[in-house]
Amino acid sequence: MFEERSAAAPAHGSAAAQSEGRPGWADYVRNYRPLLPTMLGLVCARCGLIATNYGSYSKTDDGIFTDGTMLITIAVMIVLFLLCRMFKQPLSTRQETTLMNVSIAAESALVLALAVLDPLFAQQLELHIALSTALTFFASMAIFSWLRLAKDSTCATAALFAFGALVVSELVLYLMVLLPDHAALYTAAALSALQALFVALSRKQPPLRELPQLAGSEGFFGLSASLVEDKRFLTMCAIGIGLLAVVDGLLRGYPDGQPIAFTAATRIGYGLLTIALCTLVVGLVLRGNNHVMSRWIWALLEYLACAALMLYALFPQHLEVGAVFTTTLNAMMVGFTWFTIIAYSTHGWRDPLYYCFGGWIVWLGARSAARTALVFLYPLFSNVIVMHALMGSLVILSGVAVFLYCLSIADSQLSSLEEKNRRLEQRLLAASPKTAATGAAEDEGELVKCAASAQEARAGRSAFSSILGLDNQNAPQPQPQPQSAADTRLQAMQGSIGELGRQFLLSPREMEVLTLYALGYTQKRVANELFITESTAHAHIKHIYEKTGMHSRQEIIDYLECYTS
Repeated sequence: MFEERSAAAPAHGSAAAQSEGRPGWADYVRNYRPLLPTMLGLVCARCGLIATNYGSYSKTDDGIFTDGTMLITIAVMIVLFLLCRMFKQPLSTRQETTLMNVSIAAESALVLALAVLDPLFAQQLELHIALSTALTFFASMAIFSWLRLAKDSTCATAALFAFGALVVSELVLYLMVLLPDHAALYTAAALSALQALFVALSRKQPPLRELPQLAGSEGFFGLSASLVEDKRFLTMCAIGIGLLAVVDGLLRGYPDGQPIAFTAATRIGYGLLTIALCTLVVGLVLRGNNHVMSRWIWALLEYLACAALMLYALFPQHLEVGAVFTTTLNAMMVGFTWFTIIAYSTHGWRDPLYYCFGGWIVWLGARSAARTALVFLYPLFSNVIVMHALMGSLVILSGVAVFLYCLSIADSQLSSLEEKNRRLEQRLLAASPKTAATGAAEDEGELVKCAASAQEARAGRSAFSSILGLDNQNAPQPQPQPQSAADTRLQAMQGSIGELGRQFLLSPREMEVLTLYALGYTQKRVANELFITESTAHAHIKHIYEKTGMHSRQEIIDYLECYTS
């Protein structure tokens, strides 16, 4: 159920709401309405770029001109990425605001300039390339500014934000493709300028991190926060997205690197397929499916690539049929890359710009480089069979790399957590009664947290095993250990927090915070343990007090003990 509830509502009302089943779509609309201005701002930023430099997807793209400007932009972003890596200080709120305002203003001015000067570009190719490259850069920076507003949001909010914005932008782009070229350019300029209005409206709404999430849904990618924070997992995501981006680039220019024009029917087909798949992804996430962004999204991307390859082979005289799935693959990678950037901006250890630049370099850099290479290599080696084999192999490698690497990380982290758990148990059991009463509380708190992390890691490992079709029953199982006093307390604590969470509709994150807070952790340490800011931890604790109607830590602890008495 949703985390938000009136503080004045009685406890039994929460239980009644739980018994009524999942919330309806009207509940989703009401609770996520504050997301709308930020989502529409992202829509306007994307539409300004796509309508101007990609022709609103009247064809797969605008050929070498589009990818050339993107490669120049990526070269600039590589420099900025290295600077972010060198200078680890995150941007201040004032710097973030300035960057957003400058990016939006520059995008709006450049789109308008491209619209006004469009008749001159036939003779002024260099000017066209310069303006389009600048637009690509500043429109990307505007998109980054909207994405960073979703930092610290929940998985459901991030999925709705990314794929919801993608759906709305596809509807807008389809309407724009029906307009004459000059009218579409001026409409794109108006949409870019409209971002300023949505900036003002979004500031009147609560931060996206405070929007509700379904109780029982897990974190990003359906994995424990500690696994998502692992740098190896970030590397795996980059490898998977990069390999698929190469396939996407080759498919967009199949077979000779030239863009594929849509017919009226296939353009509608691409739009409808993209909207249907985005709606499916968002619906499953909101319904609490914890594996959409880990297993199903990768499978979906690979199925789209395979379908495009098959249709290109079946209809060599009608490449626009295969282009429907190619461009849908590209659109779904847009949404997934946005989601991934938000996930690592939330759980990562650097400023969100670091992950934005990295996402663009891996995804759009690989895509544009593959497409550009195809243009130059096809005249020298025009073997379509080899190209099909290459793309099919890359799809397979992407899937294998993602799932096997995830399984390896999960195994490694689970072993580490269980070893740490064992050492903490030994320290606790070896402590004398006097020491346990005065100095072992910290160890016990560590044990509670470590055991909970190990339990999440086991769930993550099991999920990836099931993806690969491995039989967990035949896998070596850890030998059962005698239950210690700390294990008993952990179970009691989890049960009490769960009961209190259900009664007062606490979110999963609030229950994590409450578990540590009830163990005596300070707000600063809660923030450090959960990899969130201290202000976010303070906000969660404040919401817990508001929802439960309690006013002190001791009052919460006394209330929790009622569940075990």
